[in-house]
Amino acid sequence: MILSYTIAATICMSVWLLQNGRRRVCGAALGLFNALLWIFASESAGAHGVTVVAAMCALQFACFLLAVASVAVRRAHAH
Repeated sequence: MILSYTIAATICMSVWLLQNGRRRVCGAALGLFNALLWIFASESAGAHGVTVVAAMCALQFACFLLAVASVAVRRAHAH
């Protein structure tokens, strides 16, 4: 029960933060956390199809966060 509340809360927060232009990194981090929660929940329930979808979502959020991190590192070393 607590896991479902945590998943619902992170969905709401990540969507709200992704809509705000300045907080997209926070939204993506919460989205990644949410996808990881879905992976954990679906593996616990034995729903492997949901695990695959959640893993694809986690991969997308992780790629976005890695792209933001690489841009930040490039900017830091450019000066």
